[in-house]
Formats: sequence, structure tokens, C-alpha cells
Amino acid sequence: MTLNEKLDIFYNAAISDATTQSIELLKEYENNLRESAKIQKEKSQQAAEQLLQIEKDSIMKEKNKIISDTTLSLKRTLAEKNKEYEQIIYNKVLSKLLTYMKTNDYLTLLEKQINFAKNFILGAEVTIYLSSSDFNKKEFLEEKTGISLELSKDDFTGGIRAIIHTKNILIDYSFATKLAEELEKFSF
Repeated sequence: MTLNEKLDIFYNAAISDATTQSIELLKEYENNLRESAKIQKEKSQQAAEQLLQIEKDSIMKEKNKIISDTTLSLKRTLAEKNKEYEQIIYNKVLSKLLTYMKTNDYLTLLEKQINFAKNFILGAEVTIYLSSSDFNKKEFLEEKTGISLELSKDDFTGGIRAIIHTKNILIDYSFATKLAEELEKFSF
């Protein structure tokens, strides 16, 4: 074998070895790049998912705030309308009561209430009050029932109130009290 042949063999062996090492280095570098790209992709995906979750949470909070504000506003509006309608109904009932208080049936009712209070006391000391708005009915009712009546300083919109002093009992048949009780129970 000649020197040129030996050099060719050595050259081919060196080139073959260098090519093999180069291919292995390229494969290793490519694998490292793929691994780095995979890691970077995973990190980017995690960051994107975190950002997406943050945005979802923010949107949900905003939605819940809007729902809460709208619900509160609707409740306020409903409460205002309820009060408005309660006042309308109260005024209508009061108007009907005032009309009723001008009838003979009202005088009959007062007489029955006074007689009930008189019979309830069983001889105890009692003060029976008429509403100040019923001042013109006082004499008639005193003659009819045979009991002395007092006019209240307050107008309790009709009916009577009786106080049995010895037993500390209040008999309250006033329309104002009855209206207040009904208004308290009333709801839409």
C-alpha cells in the first residue's frame, strides 16, 4: 500500500468519523432544541392558561357585580312600588272608612263597642274615649249607652278606646290601630 492509499484511507476514516460525530452532534443539538422548544411551549401554554383563568375570573367577578347591582336596583324599585301601592290602598281604605263614619251603621258600631266595654268591666272604673273627630256623636252615644264618654286629644280615626284603670287593661277598637295592624301584615 502506497502512502497515497494510506492517506486516502486515513482521510476517508477521518471524514467518516467527523461526519458521524457531526451527525451525532447535530442530532443532539436538534434534540436539545426540540426539548427546549417543548419546555418553552409548555411554559407558554401554562402562562396562557393562567392568563385565560385570570381573565375568566375577572369576567365572572364583573358579571356577578353587575348581577348584584341589578338585583339590588330591582329590589329597591320593587320596594318603592310596594310602598307606593300600599299607600294607594291605605288611602282608598281610609277614604272608605271616612265615608263609613258618616253612616248610621257607624253609630251602631260605636254603640256596640261602648256596650261591650261597659259589660266587660263588671263594675270596675273605666274611661271610654271617642276619637276627637267624633266629637259631634258624643252626646248621642252618652244618651244611648248611659255611660259618660271622653274625647281623646288624639284623632284615632274612629272607633273607641277604653281603659280599665284597676286592671291596667286597654280595649282598643280604634280604626287607626286596626289600619296600622293590617298595614303591617299587608304585603304583595
